[in-house]
Amino acid sequence: MFVDKKFGDDGILVFADCAVMPDPTDIQLAEIAVSTAKTAKANCRNRTPGCHVEFFNKGSAKHPLVDKVKNATELARKLDPELMIDGELQLDAALIKEVGELKSSRQ
Repeated sequence: MFVDKKFGDDGILVFADCAVMPDPTDIQLAEIAVSTAKTAKANCRNRTPGCHVEFFNKGSAKHPLVDKVKNATELARKLDPELMIDGELQLDAALIKEVGELKSSRQ
């Protein structure tokens, strides 16, 4: 996705599994994260940090999906230890530093 150049890698954001799989397992989520990071690395000039974009931020909700995404993040780190993955974040918190700081201070 091409957006304002202040976001992503000079305006390039890479997304995966946007509603393709209705309920992926934690292992599938981890594999999707690693595969997407490889695609981003091959197509972006700068760092390619990643996160699982979700309806919650780290620790902001209690739900079985929260546990699945947390587990998927740890599995992705094991599959690719060099992967820069932050974890579960809402999109605005992942892209805008001030929003991320504000939302994380509420927890």
